[in-house]
Amino acid sequence: MIFSLFYGDNLDIMQKITYLLVAILILSACAPSESFIQTAVAQTQTALPTSTVAPTATPIPTATIQPTATLDTQAYRAAVDRHTSAWLAAYSDFQGSFKEVREDTNLLRDASWKTRMNNAMDSLIAASAELDSITPVPPEFEIANGYLEQLASETRQLVLAFKLLLGGDTTQADAIIEHNNKAVEYMQFTFDEMKRLAP
Repeated sequence: MIFSLFYGDNLDIMQKITYLLVAILILSACAPSESFIQTAVAQTQTALPTSTVAPTATPIPTATIQPTATLDTQAYRAAVDRHTSAWLAAYSDFQGSFKEVREDTNLLRDASWKTRMNNAMDSLIAASAELDSITPVPPEFEIANGYLEQLASETRQLVLAFKLLLGGDTTQADAIIEHNNKAVEYMQFTFDEMKRLAP
Protein backbone atom coordinates (compact mmCIF):
# COMPACT_ATOMS: atom_id res chain seq x y z
CA MET A 1 0.00 0.00 0.00
CA ILE A 2 2.76 2.43 0.89
CA PHE A 3 4.31 2.11 -2.60
CA SER A 4 1.04 3.04 -4.29
CA LEU A 5 1.13 6.31 -2.33
CA PHE A 6 4.50 7.22 -3.83
CA TYR A 7 3.73 6.25 -7.40
CA GLY A 8 0.12 7.37 -7.70
CA ASP A 9 -0.66 10.28 -9.98
CA ASN A 10 -3.22 11.77 -7.61
CA LEU A 11 -0.74 13.12 -5.01
CA ASP A 12 1.45 16.18 -5.28
CA ILE A 13 5.13 16.04 -4.41
CA MET A 14 4.68 17.51 -0.91
CA GLN A 15 2.14 14.81 -0.01
CA LYS A 16 4.50 12.13 -1.29
CA ILE A 17 7.39 13.55 0.74
CA THR A 18 5.18 13.67 3.84
CA TYR A 19 4.18 10.03 3.40
CA LEU A 20 7.81 9.07 2.86
CA LEU A 21 8.90 10.83 6.07
CA VAL A 22 6.11 9.14 8.05
CA ALA A 23 7.16 5.75 6.64
CA ILE A 24 10.80 6.40 7.59
CA LEU A 25 9.78 7.37 11.12
CA ILE A 26 7.70 4.22 11.50
CA LEU A 27 10.47 2.01 10.18
CA SER A 28 13.09 3.64 12.39
CA ALA A 29 10.89 3.06 15.43
CA CYS A 30 11.04 -0.67 14.70
CA ALA A 31 14.87 -0.73 14.84
CA PRO A 32 16.56 -2.50 17.77
CA SER A 33 17.95 -0.33 20.58
CA GLU A 34 21.64 0.53 20.87
CA SER A 35 22.02 -1.50 24.08
CA PHE A 36 20.48 -4.56 22.42
CA ILE A 37 22.98 -4.32 19.54
CA GLN A 38 25.94 -3.91 21.94
CA THR A 39 24.82 -6.91 23.97
CA ALA A 40 24.46 -9.06 20.85
CA VAL A 41 27.91 -8.03 19.58
CA ALA A 42 29.50 -8.76 22.98
CA GLN A 43 27.86 -12.21 23.15
CA THR A 44 29.01 -13.00 19.63
CA GLN A 45 32.59 -11.99 20.37
CA THR A 46 32.77 -14.09 23.54
CA ALA A 47 31.46 -17.12 21.67
CA LEU A 48 34.18 -16.91 19.01
CA PRO A 49 37.27 -19.09 19.53
CA THR A 50 40.45 -17.18 20.17
CA SER A 51 43.49 -17.77 18.06
CA THR A 52 46.83 -16.18 17.53
CA VAL A 53 46.99 -14.43 14.24
CA ALA A 54 50.29 -14.45 12.37
CA PRO A 55 51.34 -11.02 11.16
CA THR A 56 50.45 -10.27 7.56
CA ALA A 57 51.53 -7.66 5.10
CA THR A 58 49.60 -4.43 5.15
CA PRO A 59 47.29 -4.36 2.17
CA ILE A 60 47.71 -1.57 -0.36
CA PRO A 61 44.57 0.53 -0.48
CA THR A 62 42.64 0.48 -3.72
CA ALA A 63 40.93 3.46 -5.29
CA THR A 64 37.34 3.93 -4.29
CA ILE A 65 34.97 4.18 -7.19
CA GLN A 66 32.88 7.28 -6.80
CA PRO A 67 29.18 6.68 -7.33
CA THR A 68 27.75 8.35 -10.38
CA ALA A 69 24.72 10.55 -10.09
CA THR A 70 21.51 8.79 -10.92
CA LEU A 71 18.09 10.19 -11.52
CA ASP A 72 15.32 8.01 -10.24
CA THR A 73 12.22 7.57 -12.34
CA GLN A 74 10.03 9.69 -10.08
CA ALA A 75 12.43 12.64 -10.24
CA TYR A 76 12.78 12.19 -14.00
CA ARG A 77 8.99 12.21 -14.43
CA ALA A 78 8.74 15.37 -12.33
CA ALA A 79 11.43 17.07 -14.44
CA VAL A 80 9.69 16.06 -17.68
CA ASP A 81 6.34 17.33 -16.36
CA ARG A 82 7.87 20.64 -15.28
CA HIS A 83 9.78 21.25 -18.52
CA THR A 84 7.03 20.13 -20.89
CA SER A 85 4.60 22.40 -19.01
CA ALA A 86 6.99 25.32 -19.52
CA TRP A 87 7.29 24.41 -23.21
CA LEU A 88 3.51 24.23 -23.61
CA ALA A 89 3.05 27.64 -21.96
CA ALA A 90 5.68 29.21 -24.25
CA TYR A 91 4.24 27.45 -27.30
CA SER A 92 0.76 28.69 -26.41
CA ASP A 93 2.04 32.28 -26.28
CA PHE A 94 3.83 31.79 -29.60
CA GLN A 95 0.71 30.34 -31.23
CA GLY A 96 -1.44 33.17 -29.87
CA SER A 97 0.83 35.82 -31.37
CA PHE A 98 1.11 33.86 -34.62
CA LYS A 99 -2.67 33.61 -34.88
CA GLU A 100 -2.98 37.37 -34.34
CA VAL A 101 -0.63 38.17 -37.21
CA ARG A 102 -2.31 35.67 -39.54
CA GLU A 103 -5.58 37.54 -38.95
CA ASP A 104 -3.99 41.00 -39.23
CA THR A 105 -0.69 41.24 -41.10
CA ASN A 106 -0.44 44.92 -40.16
CA LEU A 107 0.77 43.66 -36.78
CA LEU A 108 4.12 42.90 -38.43
CA ARG A 109 4.78 46.64 -38.10
CA ASP A 110 3.37 46.88 -34.54
CA ALA A 111 6.08 47.26 -31.86
CA SER A 112 3.89 45.80 -29.11
CA TRP A 113 3.11 42.68 -31.14
CA LYS A 114 6.80 42.28 -32.08
CA THR A 115 7.76 42.47 -28.41
CA ARG A 116 5.18 39.81 -27.45
CA MET A 117 6.30 37.55 -30.30
CA ASN A 118 9.99 37.96 -29.47
CA ASN A 119 9.27 37.18 -25.81
CA ALA A 120 7.31 34.08 -26.85
CA MET A 121 10.15 32.92 -29.12
CA ASP A 122 12.74 33.53 -26.38
CA SER A 123 10.59 31.51 -23.97
CA LEU A 124 10.35 28.69 -26.51
CA ILE A 125 14.13 28.62 -26.93
CA ALA A 126 14.62 28.59 -23.13
CA ALA A 127 12.07 25.80 -22.75
CA SER A 128 13.84 23.81 -25.47
CA ALA A 129 17.14 24.13 -23.62
CA GLU A 130 15.44 22.81 -20.47
CA LEU A 131 14.09 19.81 -22.39
CA ASP A 132 17.66 18.98 -23.41
CA SER A 133 18.94 19.32 -19.83
CA ILE A 134 17.06 16.45 -18.17
CA THR A 135 19.91 14.09 -17.27
CA PRO A 136 20.78 11.42 -16.42
CA VAL A 137 18.02 9.52 -18.13
CA PRO A 138 16.79 6.28 -16.55
CA PRO A 139 17.07 3.46 -19.13
CA GLU A 140 13.32 2.92 -19.42
CA PHE A 141 12.89 6.57 -20.48
CA GLU A 142 15.39 6.56 -23.37
CA ILE A 143 12.63 6.64 -26.02
CA ALA A 144 10.76 9.48 -24.30
CA ASN A 145 14.02 11.39 -23.93
CA GLY A 146 14.72 10.93 -27.64
CA TYR A 147 11.34 12.49 -28.39
CA LEU A 148 12.14 15.39 -26.05
CA GLU A 149 15.43 15.98 -27.85
CA GLN A 150 13.65 15.99 -31.21
CA LEU A 151 11.00 18.36 -29.82
CA ALA A 152 13.75 20.73 -28.67
CA SER A 153 15.47 20.57 -32.06
CA GLU A 154 12.26 21.20 -34.03
CA THR A 155 11.38 24.08 -31.71
CA ARG A 156 14.73 25.77 -32.28
CA GLN A 157 14.32 25.36 -36.05
CA LEU A 158 10.75 26.70 -35.87
CA VAL A 159 11.88 29.83 -34.03
CA LEU A 160 14.80 30.36 -36.41
CA ALA A 161 12.55 30.05 -39.47
CA PHE A 162 10.02 32.44 -37.95
CA LYS A 163 12.73 35.01 -37.13
CA LEU A 164 13.96 34.78 -40.73
CA LEU A 165 10.39 35.32 -41.95
CA LEU A 166 10.06 38.38 -39.72
CA GLY A 167 13.34 39.60 -41.19
CA GLY A 168 11.80 39.50 -44.65
CA ASP A 169 12.66 35.98 -45.89
CA THR A 170 9.27 34.92 -47.26
CA THR A 171 10.64 31.52 -48.33
CA GLN A 172 10.43 30.38 -44.68
CA ALA A 173 6.64 29.81 -44.65
CA ASP A 174 6.91 26.11 -45.56
CA ALA A 175 9.72 25.56 -43.06
CA ILE A 176 7.62 27.14 -40.31
CA ILE A 177 4.69 24.83 -41.04
CA GLU A 178 6.98 21.77 -41.23
CA HIS A 179 8.83 22.47 -37.97
CA ASN A 180 5.64 23.44 -36.18
CA ASN A 181 3.92 20.19 -37.19
CA LYS A 182 6.96 18.11 -36.20
CA ALA A 183 7.25 19.87 -32.82
CA VAL A 184 3.59 19.14 -32.06
CA GLU A 185 4.06 15.55 -33.22
CA TYR A 186 7.10 14.99 -30.96
CA MET A 187 5.26 16.49 -28.00
CA GLN A 188 2.42 14.02 -28.60
CA PHE A 189 4.91 11.14 -28.91
CA THR A 190 6.45 12.20 -25.60
CA PHE A 191 3.06 12.29 -23.85
CA ASP A 192 2.13 8.89 -25.27
CA GLU A 193 5.43 7.33 -24.17
CA MET A 194 5.25 8.82 -20.68
CA LYS A 195 1.69 7.56 -20.36
CA ARG A 196 2.78 4.09 -21.50
CA LEU A 197 5.45 4.06 -18.78
CA ALA A 198 3.11 5.30 -16.05
CA PRO A 199 3.03 3.03 -12.98
